[in-house]
Amino acid sequence: MASRRGTITSFSGTDLVGRIALDDGTVVRFGASAWCLDVAPEPGTVVWVADTTPHPLGLKATSVHASAEGKYTRIERAHLREELEAALFERLTAELGKTHFGWKPDDTPSVDETLHACGVDVLPLEPIFAAKKKLERDDRTLAAWPPFDPCFVGFAGDGGGNAVGFFCYPPAIAEGLPVPVVRFDHETHALTLLARDRASFLAGSKGGVDRALRSLVAGEIPEGYPASLSVERAAVQTMLAELWSREAVSALERVAALQAEWNWPAPLVARTRVQLELMRAHEQFEKRSSELRLAHWHAHPEVYQPELARIDEP
Repeated sequence: MASRRGTITSFSGTDLVGRIALDDGTVVRFGASAWCLDVAPEPGTVVWVADTTPHPLGLKATSVHASAEGKYTRIERAHLREELEAALFERLTAELGKTHFGWKPDDTPSVDETLHACGVDVLPLEPIFAAKKKLERDDRTLAAWPPFDPCFVGFAGDGGGNAVGFFCYPPAIAEGLPVPVVRFDHETHALTLLARDRASFLAGSKGGVDRALRSLVAGEIPEGYPASLSVERAAVQTMLAELWSREAVSALERVAALQAEWNWPAPLVARTRVQLELMRAHEQFEKRSSELRLAHWHAHPEVYQPELARIDEP
């Protein structure tokens, strides 16, 4: 029997029983067992009745769907959705895996190489890990993946998703300020000053941090520093605030251009460019995965009706 169009006229949330007025004037009852949609029945909702059976009070619908092509119960559709989602994941992985995960750790200059280029004394990191047992050494991966501040030179994870590293800001280093140890918070994307320098961090002390150093870590430009540096800091803040958006990519492009224009150390610029390439790759990944997912939904409208309905909403 062909599905017949109708409109829900009533539904009792207590008894889980309702009525549908078909377009031909016939009124049919329906219960929860016949309801095949993923949303709750509401009066005024247009539905399609696939099958009916005699009932003492008239006709009773045995299958109510969102469209004329509807043919699955909610349980059947849930199982089919699991199968389709697995198939979609396999396709996304096969086509886009290399786009998103094509980065290699060797693409990123090491901590020692970066510190040396910034004019900082390179001291072994091993004593830090010997004293700070919770730190997990990772001096390349953590420093490359966005959304790190481009001046953050990470060398370890703290076991809780955050990263620890040095804050290498060339203008500050040129002024004789120490290179502080900071923590990057993976939830807020903020840097927190842990210690004035490596020695203080190793000793478990902040080391008498001055206001200028604290301001720089917070993304501010203290008095006495060139006003032009605020442009770079503003671009960094935009990148962190607009993470994974086109604005973030544009902001990071601006940071890289400024670093090159001001002749900042090559490894520091290279680390920024590694982040930039990763963000571009992520942007391409998101665009293509959205295209594939939408095509997948349209190919199976009965299963993905809620998703398609949200797309059609004004």
